[in-house]
Amino acid sequence: MDLYGGFTQPHDSPDMTEMVDTVETIQNTVELQTNIKE
Repeated sequence: MDLYGGFTQPHDSPDMTEMVDTVETIQNTVELQTNIKE
C-alpha cells in the first residue's frame, strides 16, 4: 500500500507509522463489513 503515489516517507517517524497502522485497521474493518453484507 502506498499512500503517497510513489513518494515514500521514512518509517522511523512514529506519527507516520501510527497513521499507516490506523489506515490499515480501518481498511480491514471495512473489508469485514463488506464480507458480512455479501
